[in-house]
Amino acid sequence: EGLAFNLLDYSTAMLKELDRKVDRLVVTGGGAQNDIFMQLIADIFNLPAQRNVITDAAGLGAAINAAVGIGEYRTYDDAIAVMVKPADSFVPQADAVAQYAKVYEKYKNLHQLTDPVFKDLQTINGVAERGKVGEPLIASWD
Repeated sequence: EGLAFNLLDYSTAMLKELDRKVDRLVVTGGGAQNDIFMQLIADIFNLPAQRNVITDAAGLGAAINAAVGIGEYRTYDDAIAVMVKPADSFVPQADAVAQYAKVYEKYKNLHQLTDPVFKDLQTINGVAERGKVGEPLIASWD
């Protein structure tokens, strides 16, 4: 749930910045292989969540680039039309959407409490040196 709320936070900010709206999600990666995660994403985003037959987006994207690059397909649209196959879709459940909306109202303010802790944790084991107030932390992994 925390991961899904975090994805919602960043996606919402990005879409607002780009002045875009979406009407469905395509979920890729390991989480896309889990039905519970897929339903959770649909409910938290209140959007249909689709997964493709091939959930490894990076690998599939590389294959699409290669196919266009060697001339197997003339355009990316042509390659995508043949190589990307939708699998199934998860529809938001109204009762879960309402419950998660209540939880999200609390969650979206959580970073105000945790950000100072995470910044302080960066100083452990020399990962970052504490600078003066207002200066960025200097990271060092030597």
